Amino acid sequence: LIMSHISRGRFHLGCMKLMHNRRWSTCSLSHLYSMKRQMTTKKHQIVALNGDGIGPEIMESTKQVLGAAFDGSDIEIEWMEMPFGYSLFKDKGYAMNKDHLAAFEQHKIILKGPVTIPPGDASFVVDNLDTGKSYTSPNQALRKIFQLYGHVRPAKSWKGSKFQNLDIVVVRENTEDLYTGEEYVKKGGTEVEAIKRITKTASDRIANFALDYARNNGRSSVCAVHKANVCKKSDGLFLQCHREIFKDADKQFGIAYKEQLADSILYKLMVNHSEFDIISCPNLYGDLISDLLGGMIGSLGLMPAAQINQERGFALFEPTHGSAPDIAGENKVNPISQWRSAVLMLQYMGYQTIAQRVESAIEYMLENDHVTEDLGGKLSTTQMTEFLCQYLTK
Repeated sequence: LIMSHISRGRFHLGCMKLMHNRRWSTCSLSHLYSMKRQMTTKKHQIVALNGDGIGPEIMESTKQVLGAAFDGSDIEIEWMEMPFGYSLFKDKGYAMNKDHLAAFEQHKIILKGPVTIPPGDASFVVDNLDTGKSYTSPNQALRKIFQLYGHVRPAKSWKGSKFQNLDIVVVRENTEDLYTGEEYVKKGGTEVEAIKRITKTASDRIANFALDYARNNGRSSVCAVHKANVCKKSDGLFLQCHREIFKDADKQFGIAYKEQLADSILYKLMVNHSEFDIISCPNLYGDLISDLLGGMIGSLGLMPAAQINQERGFALFEPTHGSAPDIAGENKVNPISQWRSAVLMLQYMGYQTIAQRVESAIEYMLENDHVTEDLGGKLSTTQMTEFLCQYLTK
């Protein structure tokens, strides 16, 4: 299942300090990708999962961009390419297998395209991994097996955004809540019961993750989102864990802590988004809020995502949007979400300077209309890719 090719670059290690200028990043987590490995290894093997629909197009675009960013240096990325997702399921009868688990276990980092998850297709499950469990999708399987609990989704406005001066990061607990997929049909199919699972372990873990992110990225506040007025025990536990971890955060680190109901925060984001900096959420609320922020900045196609396990050192980077099979192969998809996910990956690996070069180039393209039609430009995916590669190598 594994194929590989190599991207080379000219970036020389040197600047690994944390960024404190409120740019979204995963640089606070880069210590997990061993500093010794960063300083001694100039060849990195990264698992590449193209996914479905537009996935192969934007993944190929991203590999070209990274190749241009590294052009001429002795830094190399060797892509360990593996088919993954619904297209693999239709071809082989499974969306992933144990080879994917072994590759992630060995290489620690995945760059992934979007995956099609057909709604209502009960046959599309992952139950062939010998874990004793069944998973609702290959995405969930990776999250659960590798406990990728820290889901980071940054949203930042640009000139085309209806909401200006927006710079918010959603930190989403990624392993439990209603997304565990525990559903039970009762009373002859006339009733379905779903489990909302919230644990102290996961809530403590994501609260610490949000605090670390705020401290290391120059952020001023963290807001915990909940519905503890209704879900008194489950969301109440989520709040209790945050209160304990953040009780001295303002005094020790200058990080303010606040709380907001999951429904009223939607209103507040629309009328005064400047109140919010980092938003820490259980799984479902984080998914909904990050999609709202995507709409506020103008497109989910501008938002990257990282999924991290701090303790075990696993990291997965992917776009926030779906696989858009209706426009696959038409050479008109905006690749920025995938590009920016690769920027987060570079930051995670400790390559802050090169990550900033790529991000600055993306911002230049946005500000000067070198973008696809959905963002108000006239370029194709290929033309956007060529422009960015030329910008990085000039």
